[in-house]
Amino acid sequence: HNGKYKIYPVEESNENKEKIYKKTIEEMIDYQIENNVSIEEVFDIFANRIGSQLNDFKQSLMQNDMELYYGSIYYIVERSIYIINCIRNIPNQSLNLDEIENTMLHFKKKYLDPRNAHEKEDDFQDVDDEFYSDYELMESCYKKLMMMENELLPIVVEQWKKYLTSPLNHNDNYKYVMHCFSSGMVNPNLMNKACCSLYTPTIENSMYGQSGLIYDIDVDSIDTMCTDDAGSWVIDKKLFIERDCPGRWQLTRLDGYTVFYEYPLNSKLILPNVFERECTDKIKNGIFNYSEIFLNKNARPLGVFYTDECQDIEEVKMYAQRYNLPLVKITTKKNKQK
Repeated sequence: HNGKYKIYPVEESNENKEKIYKKTIEEMIDYQIENNVSIEEVFDIFANRIGSQLNDFKQSLMQNDMELYYGSIYYIVERSIYIINCIRNIPNQSLNLDEIENTMLHFKKKYLDPRNAHEKEDDFQDVDDEFYSDYELMESCYKKLMMMENELLPIVVEQWKKYLTSPLNHNDNYKYVMHCFSSGMVNPNLMNKACCSLYTPTIENSMYGQSGLIYDIDVDSIDTMCTDDAGSWVIDKKLFIERDCPGRWQLTRLDGYTVFYEYPLNSKLILPNVFERECTDKIKNGIFNYSEIFLNKNARPLGVFYTDECQDIEEVKMYAQRYNLPLVKITTKKNKQK
């Protein structure tokens, strides 16, 4: 419409797939009879023909403009409900979220509840015009909610700045947003993204490295937060189309790289006390904790850390000195024993 195309989480019906399949097989049989060639050669000819048609179609998608794609109904609905709860946790705000919440709950009941649990995130089949109008309404509510999320972000960031510990004042009750280096220490200025976790003396996380960076949280650096593994993946329009426009992904930027998330319970608006409580509750329930705070290339490092299992402390010290960042030691042995 209006010179743009739009992607929906809809898959061709099995009935139509079967019709296409039968039609293709009939064409292959006719071709074999008319040209007296082997079935292997026929398969090669038709595979190449169909592959070429598919590539031409993908090239057409790449060259034309498209609307942003915000994800499956499951992702949009579950994330919206979570963001609404995050907003309601923010003190002294009076936004009326009832209409958006009721819309999302309606779609959850209409499209998700009747489906089996393992089918929640699958693309839909056999849809009618009502599905598309429903999706448009749900998507418009979601976009309003994301605008609210950005408007309220400065309030939440201010709370995080008060909550986090400065590495210059390291103490036994530290609270850090940390990114672990898993394969060598990287120049902070070359970091295009930082997948961080919240670390405190009482919150156990998946410490998969022995050193890394301590980050600040700013309005222009935070992409999202999650008290679980958000499953973040960097993609662009080209990859999205090459992978046949996966319904479970989100393509929220057309120029350059963007990020999509597998787990819907993420938001920029998780207050630090709520974040810590959700992480602590998981530990109390015997669940191994991993949180994800996804920062973009604007992220600002505040310090460098190393653990008591670090094999080359001198290298880490030199790294901290090179970039004029304070260095702190984090104890992990006690947590690993637990």
